[in-house]
Amino acid sequence: MQINREDQHSILNSINLPNTKFMETLIRILEKYDKVLSEDDLETLTDKVKSRNLLKQEYPVLLMIDPGKKKMDQIHMSGNYRYYANKKCCIKGVEYFYTSQLYGYRDATSHGDNRTPLWKWVCEKLNINTDEDQRNEEWWPLLNEYNPGITKDKWIELLNNKTVFEGNSLDVMAAFHDIGGEASCLQLANMYGHTANYYNMTSIHLAEQIIKETGFMIPQNEEKLKLWQVIYVERNARKGEIGKYIWKLRPELFEALSEFGIQQYLKERGEDKLLPKETIEKINKYISTRGFSYEDNLISNFYLSIKSKPFVILAGTSGTGKTRLIRLFAEAVGATKENGRYLQVAVRPDWSDSSDLLGHVNLSGDFVPGKILEFIKQADENNEEPYFLCLDEMNLARVEYYMSDFLSVIETRDLNEDGEVRTDLLMNISDYGVDKEGINRERFGELGFPENLYIIGTVNMDETTFPFSKKVLDRANTIEFSYVDLVPQFDIEEHEASALSLPNSFFRTEYLNILQCDNEKVYVTELCEQLQDINDILKNTDAHVGYRVRDEVVFYMLNHKKADLLSENEALDNEMMQKILPRIQGSGLAVKSMLCKLFTDICAGDYDGMSGSSDSEQMKAYVEGHDCKYEKSAKKIVYMVRRFEEDGFTSYWL
Repeated sequence: MQINREDQHSILNSINLPNTKFMETLIRILEKYDKVLSEDDLETLTDKVKSRNLLKQEYPVLLMIDPGKKKMDQIHMSGNYRYYANKKCCIKGVEYFYTSQLYGYRDATSHGDNRTPLWKWVCEKLNINTDEDQRNEEWWPLLNEYNPGITKDKWIELLNNKTVFEGNSLDVMAAFHDIGGEASCLQLANMYGHTANYYNMTSIHLAEQIIKETGFMIPQNEEKLKLWQVIYVERNARKGEIGKYIWKLRPELFEALSEFGIQQYLKERGEDKLLPKETIEKINKYISTRGFSYEDNLISNFYLSIKSKPFVILAGTSGTGKTRLIRLFAEAVGATKENGRYLQVAVRPDWSDSSDLLGHVNLSGDFVPGKILEFIKQADENNEEPYFLCLDEMNLARVEYYMSDFLSVIETRDLNEDGEVRTDLLMNISDYGVDKEGINRERFGELGFPENLYIIGTVNMDETTFPFSKKVLDRANTIEFSYVDLVPQFDIEEHEASALSLPNSFFRTEYLNILQCDNEKVYVTELCEQLQDINDILKNTDAHVGYRVRDEVVFYMLNHKKADLLSENEALDNEMMQKILPRIQGSGLAVKSMLCKLFTDICAGDYDGMSGSSDSEQMKAYVEGHDCKYEKSAKKIVYMVRRFEEDGFTSYWL
């Protein structure tokens, strides 16, 4: 029995879905193609022993429905109904409940993995190849499955027809041609601006126009043929490639685009086409013309930090311009309070959960929106533009309490099939309470963490504020600065620097999983070896980091490497200051010994024999007389050791 291409890809991709969607997909396909199942196959799915031995299932995959019994009486197994989904299926004319007792989604393997054996068994029955390497090299649809039959000359005729190929269509074709003819929508978004969905939807609209103009019919024997197949063939992305699917222009179209001169339509989007270094220079100039000066490369570091993770903390002495930096940076890239893409919220000391930010249900059962819910909704609806949220003096309350939902959801970021960043939900429909008229459900709906939302907090570390837990430090790049240039630059005229209008693609992360860095394998491996050396030292006081910090340091360094804004040592020095040293505090001698070893083995060198009566004085003399590999980190360690010597306790913070 022939399985159509659409269903083949549904079943292959189902292994990456959460348990409920995974099982729904398998069941839907089995219902549709139940003729491939023999009586022995049905016994494997319904018999407890066979399901356990062959499919690693704790209970039978299918439970036959007895119409003479109550539903809840049937789906109870061992006194617990959770082993079967509260949904029916019909296979070979017989109704069943199907199991919901699944393990092994992503890395959740504490109970083993019973998803993969079931998935492979179903694929085998449907004669679907599960070898990922072979599948990733296969372009589809095959010519014998579907070929629009458009010649090069016909493509050129269509290209000259302005009702078929209009502005956006020519823009997308120019980008595809410029990149070599094959790419994912996400790769195009990163390279040429816009969102992945822009390239996806423009391609579908173009295919509709081509079909309308030419009269070419979609084959009737192919269910739900995707319209883009008129223009492209597709394959699964390989490891290390950005996106889930790669599109390739049909060869006749690629040849026609070359002859047509499509490169003339490759839009120069102004700021979109600026190199990061040039763009950061313009942002720096904009900020300086507003009377604020920040130390060298602070803006570059700030940009790399928010590109690597959309949660950044600015820490420094009160009055050093932390809040102003966020506002001016946002203004410089086109996000202002006036256009609704910059929001500043003052944190209150009595915040203890997320209700003040997201909203809550009052005693009358009515939902009261929080301070930022409308802002998040706007960002979600306009994902081509960046939105900046400033949480001012964010540690007046405990960050891990009132931002717990954000800290959790931000770790669920993943790419969907369209190459867009998606997360678990911040707001579920149930969060709006009774909502009898459905006003809030319709107004806000289900909301995740938008891919174009950047949260930046400002903090003062003093007796009026709370310290950060490692949960917070692990999830943010924490930038400390106390530099202040009190002398205004009167010689710079304000009109010399105007604000840019940058798309979200300039800030959007390219990396969410370290496996996406496969094309930088050597660089990443060498970097991780350095981090391992650092971690071996940190283990002495249980201050070592885990995989989350490793990944975020790697992402920062890869973004730095692409943008070429800093030297290699400057970039890793920043990450030492932002991800490693803030974790260190304590009063034991082991803490001091660890700091001294970080100084000698990692950041600077052997200070033994330098002038001074204490370790901190000798370290200071070494820093003043030598070029240190990681200068800022070395100076911070000098401060931390001196504080330990004076107070018997030390921490990163002033």
